[in-house]
Amino acid sequence: MCDSRNKTIQKIHELTNPSILYEGSPDLLPGHNTHTSVRIGYTTRWNLILNIPRYVRELKQRERRLSSEFKDRVYVR
Repeated sequence: MCDSRNKTIQKIHELTNPSILYEGSPDLLPGHNTHTSVRIGYTTRWNLILNIPRYVRELKQRERRLSSEFKDRVYVR
C-alpha cells in the first residue's frame, strides 16, 4: 500500500512489478484524516526473485549518485 503522491515509495513498488488491486481514495471513518489517494497491490515471490537484476542496477545507480554528491561537496569546501 502506498500514497500515490510519495514518488520514492512508488519507485520502490515499481521495482517489484506489483499487480494493482485498488487505486483511489481510502474509505475512512468520519473524523479521520489520511492520504487523499492510495494504491494497494500485491506481488509474488517469483516477481521478487526475477527482478533481482533491477534491484542491483538501482543499487549501483544510488551508489554512483552518492559518490558524485560526495565529490561535489569536497570541491565546494
